[in-house]
Amino acid sequence: MEDKILEILRGAGKSYTLLFISPISRHVVDSYVETAIANKAPINFIASLNQVDVDGGYTGWSPQAFAEYVEKKLLEKCSENYPLILELDHGGPWLKDDHVARKYSYEETLNNFLRSLEAFLRAGFQILHLDATVDLEAPSGYAEPEKAAKRTIDLLTYAEDLANQVGVKEVFYEIGSDRWGYKPPEVYDIFLSNLVSEAKSKKLPLSRIVFAVAHVGTEV
Repeated sequence: MEDKILEILRGAGKSYTLLFISPISRHVVDSYVETAIANKAPINFIASLNQVDVDGGYTGWSPQAFAEYVEKKLLEKCSENYPLILELDHGGPWLKDDHVARKYSYEETLNNFLRSLEAFLRAGFQILHLDATVDLEAPSGYAEPEKAAKRTIDLLTYAEDLANQVGVKEVFYEIGSDRWGYKPPEVYDIFLSNLVSEAKSKKLPLSRIVFAVAHVGTEV
């Protein structure tokens, strides 16, 4: 299964459209597992800190409990070693509603998130969305592109260090955010160029950034 997941995430010369589902309830999780198996599609879950976290989130699942639940469902429905990708969505400062409600400082929300980050790594989540675009200490509530890039690199450094500490060989990353609001391409150019430059200077694994997200100016 590990080889199949690596093939999917690295592309292996192919293009993929991957459907990631938010685990908002057990009914959603069960239905997705059954539907994916029936269609021979990889199973991809993307969980926010509000949904799954060390305190249980609103689903009641910790990262470990959620991973174990999905694995159990797979064993019930499929005897194969089925491709399963678990991702943390919007991992970063002030991206858990409770942190906003408690009016945490940057240091407080960061420290709380790092505890969550370790739990997701230990639970076997293969992709981490590192999102440093929210800044509730700034007048606008959002970080300027240079600061967002620097803080994303800080989160990437923390994640790599934690992965080494807990014995995770390889983890993949998503960067950027749709919560930043619509930004002109020039702003994203600044964000990405700063991020790439900083990552190269610190010898961080740019090749493992597999997804990037942006608000493209449309609303549902």
